[in-house]
Amino acid sequence: MGKDSRMKAERREARLEAQKQALLTHHDNGGFSDPDARARIITRVILAVLVAGVIGLIIWIHSMGNDRPVRDTFPEVDASIAVNDVSVRPNNVNADGGIVLGENGSATGVMNDEVPTISIALDYSCNFCAALELLHADSFFDIANAGTANLVFHPVSIMDHATGGTMFSSRAAAATYWVASQAPEYFLDFHVNIFTNIPEEGLGFGLTNITLADIARAVGVPEDVAMGIQDGTAMHTYGQWVASLSNYIATVDDAWQIQHTDGGSFFGTPAIQVNGVITNVEWPTPGAFETLIELLTNDSVFDDAFGTIWEDYSPIEDTYETE
Repeated sequence: MGKDSRMKAERREARLEAQKQALLTHHDNGGFSDPDARARIITRVILAVLVAGVIGLIIWIHSMGNDRPVRDTFPEVDASIAVNDVSVRPNNVNADGGIVLGENGSATGVMNDEVPTISIALDYSCNFCAALELLHADSFFDIANAGTANLVFHPVSIMDHATGGTMFSSRAAAATYWVASQAPEYFLDFHVNIFTNIPEEGLGFGLTNITLADIARAVGVPEDVAMGIQDGTAMHTYGQWVASLSNYIATVDDAWQIQHTDGGSFFGTPAIQVNGVITNVEWPTPGAFETLIELLTNDSVFDDAFGTIWEDYSPIEDTYETE
């Protein structure tokens, strides 16, 4: 690993330590079974980041201004347009439209058919997605560098309704595809730092384009690419892509649907697929993805990935129960 990569890894480790310790402490005290406790731990994670993070100061400064996005600055999108019919497709995405994590946190569209594939659908307005990413960001970095699995990220925008009309979920997802396309080496740092700075779910308007651009600048994204986020070019370029892909994942593709025992189904984030099957990965457990990959790369497990050996990693449709 070169000097720049080591520096990135060191910055990431320092930035995530407080959040990880909060999550680890909570897990040791009983996990996420209590919804109220779950909300408290997510709140502590976000508050710890906002107090300690340098970029959190940027957000506070901009919140004092009048730079809230205006509705009429958003492009017109039609979620019913099929993904394959979207005129502008991002660079560095795979056949399913996901961003594949490459070496040193870069974005790539290249898949390795010889290793397992773990796909994660996420929304930047989702605090559970933030907790997952903050806990496992350094693991994802190491897994991608080791090449032991394909890690594929699908930013979606199912929570725009919770951002006060600012379309933050869509804008953040479009900005991420913009960075993945224009400055792919900064993908993971940008992606994680958005989550580091999101407000509490349902209590804010998300982040402004100016703040998203400042986050990009802070992780090293070139100025012309960051300005494309700030002036709305990213949203106008990939807003339709985000709308179409989100609609496809959330309502069309059965592979992303969590099955009710009564025959119904729903989609929610974070959603995790393992080799194309929606799976109940116990992600609040430290080392969950390393353990998962170890199971998957064992020949007997890889051939029959969802047999009795799975236990904690069984498909959701076999374990989900309605009240």
